Amino acid sequence: GNFSWTPSCAQVRNAPYLVTFKAVDDGSPDSPPIPLSDFESFFIRVIAPAPQILSLNTSCAEMTLQWDTAPCNNLTGNYLRYYKIYRKVGCDVTPHGYCETGVPASWGYSHVGTVGSNVFSFVDNNGGIGLTQGVDYTYRVIAQYLDGAQSYASDPICKHLVRDMPLITHVDVKTTG
Repeated sequence: GNFSWTPSCAQVRNAPYLVTFKAVDDGSPDSPPIPLSDFESFFIRVIAPAPQILSLNTSCAEMTLQWDTAPCNNLTGNYLRYYKIYRKVGCDVTPHGYCETGVPASWGYSHVGTVGSNVFSFVDNNGGIGLTQGVDYTYRVIAQYLDGAQSYASDPICKHLVRDMPLITHVDVKTTG
């Protein structure tokens, strides 16, 4: 037989679903028929899709990240609580695993901020210190749900702050004053 289930956002949750199948044969060739049965169980995880990053803009010593609303933003039940923003030094293209949610520590990202479920942008200025010019930064966003479920990590976006400070290259002092 075939099993087919197309889950929707309403089925997103932290705990997997337990599915159990029971198969019973017709008892042939026994006379009288003695039907035999077998059970098989497995788990299905329903994972929310990743938020889609729209842009990453630079300004002085900060970057502004903007994304689209999460595809699974239920208003009842397991609703979207907030977005988590992660940053990594250097450009990164690590793909998430098939059942890998959030941003694993092994990827080398730092959690730099959290915003509410109705906020779709984040200004990163490194806690008021400012980001370093000329350094590449990669960002990812995840959606966090009420029961602790996390979405897939967004596709990475990478950019660097332009070094726009003047550099004196030819200096000659003939007189001072």
